[in-house]
Amino acid sequence: MMDTGEVQIGTLSYYRNHEEEAIADSDEGNMKFTKTFDDADEIIHNFNDEENKLGLPKGSFNINLEGGARLIIKKGGSLNVNYEGPDLYIYCASKKYNQELMTRFNADCCVEIFDVQGFLNIISMELSKLGLIYHELSSVGDIEYIGRSIKDDNKVPGYLRKDQRYTNEAESRFIFVPLFKKDGGIIRPTINEDKSATFPSDFDKYTLQSQPIKCKEIIKCCRWV
Repeated sequence: MMDTGEVQIGTLSYYRNHEEEAIADSDEGNMKFTKTFDDADEIIHNFNDEENKLGLPKGSFNINLEGGARLIIKKGGSLNVNYEGPDLYIYCASKKYNQELMTRFNADCCVEIFDVQGFLNIISMELSKLGLIYHELSSVGDIEYIGRSIKDDNKVPGYLRKDQRYTNEAESRFIFVPLFKKDGGIIRPTINEDKSATFPSDFDKYTLQSQPIKCKEIIKCCRWV
């Protein structure tokens, strides 16, 4: 990284399936959501066509209802959803210098990214040149260690939440929204007011490959610790 500007940009799916226990997190980017129905005697629902009428997070929920099957929920009943978020490009770092973390991740050196915005801009531009991401949607966010279960009023996205057992990592994450292509065309997301992106319900079927990139410009944003 410090010699040639080479960095490895990971993905949520990469960390879900990583073979090293210290790095792997099978629930990376996922959430658990419980919706309780108190106001209707019975809800008969075509989930595939009208999922948002239930007030659930947008996306695909691994509920397979085929051939016009209907989801029926009684009054007072609830629906437990394991939501697997869409794949994203991410680059992970820690906000603290910690020898325990270095031992855990088998690291023999540490590099500080002192110009965070500059680092983000350079990586984002490089990924954009490769036709991999929406450049204008790149961002940086700190992980919130609040678990996977969410309530209606909790707006923290799955890719910025982890279980409390990871608190010691003090992770900050660079996030890059991918540009997916299908049948020769681009799968266009809906861009929300907070610059997050909502993709069609079949978006979760697409997985990304971790990307090694090289851009010497990032060296000016980093220094040895």
